[in-house]
Amino acid sequence: MTIALFGRWPRIRLKLSEPVLIPVERTPEYAALETDLTTIDEVIYPVFREYDLNSQHAQNSYWGQQVILICVTALTTAFGAVQAAYSHQVWPGVIVAVLGVLAAAVAGLGEERAAQRTYLEQRTKAERLRSMAFAYLAELPPFSGSDAGRRTRLADAVADVVRGWDPQ
Repeated sequence: MTIALFGRWPRIRLKLSEPVLIPVERTPEYAALETDLTTIDEVIYPVFREYDLNSQHAQNSYWGQQVILICVTALTTAFGAVQAAYSHQVWPGVIVAVLGVLAAAVAGLGEERAAQRTYLEQRTKAERLRSMAFAYLAELPPFSGSDAGRRTRLADAVADVVRGWDPQ
């Protein structure tokens, strides 16, 4: 049994899990959708894969920053208690000051690297592409109908997501 706190510990050597948009083992069950599934695999999946993997990497980076920040602030607190107990000593105060500066530097670096913002942006784009794939399968607007322009509209919508726009 693992403790929930440590279930999602950041990894130094992160092994990214290959994203799944539509499970390949399920596609034979839907022979009528074979053309649409192939289109999704060709048009959406490469972009979806990139955003999904980038979001996993950014999330792990953010978790790592937070763990370091928690550890440094815990040490700062511990040495603050030592400083209170040994008020006549100088060294605990020096350590508290150094750790305080280190905590501020780690927090500033985390904000500068913007791992959480990157994660949220990449995850949002990946999920928009996922929903677009299912809208395409369901022939929802703007992908309704069976005309040849459907694939073009899908490619245009994917390009809009890549640019950070709402699909038209």
